[in-house]
Amino acid sequence: MRCDMCGRLIHGKSIVDHIIEIDETNYQDESITLNEDNMQLLCLECHNTKTFQSKINLNLENRNINLF
Repeated sequence: MRCDMCGRLIHGKSIVDHIIEIDETNYQDESITLNEDNMQLLCLECHNTKTFQSKINLNLENRNINLF
């Protein structure tokens, strides 16, 4: 199995992740909660990165870091 986010082979734990996050406004909407098109298989690292980004509203794609 490969991670849908990074494409690496998954060794060990994998997580089925909802692409549209389940929250108090949509938890009863079966088109979101049970729809296979709203699910992706992620490695633990990608799942934790995605979850961390969404919890603090951080976009790591657009970061600009200059170390020197």
